[in-house]
Amino acid sequence: KATWTRGVFISWMGFTPEGLTAFGKGKRVICVSGYDLYHSLNHRIPLPDLLDAKTRHAAETGEPYAEFGRLYALKDKQFGTLK
Repeated sequence: KATWTRGVFISWMGFTPEGLTAFGKGKRVICVSGYDLYHSLNHRIPLPDLLDAKTRHAAETGEPYAEFGRLYALKDKQFGTLK
């Protein structure tokens, strides 16, 4: 398996702290919630851009999940910019 490969786990209802602990820090999994998808679509942020932001966060922190609001500062109702 290539070192750059990652898996995406999508949970419509989000993640519990226990669930995120089960994934473990430093694993090659990115977690996406229904909240993240809703706000990504609502603010016209393409899914690849959302995944890139989540991948960068995971690489920097080792955390498999960061809520949309931790990744993006919503400047207006239409577009989000990375924090």
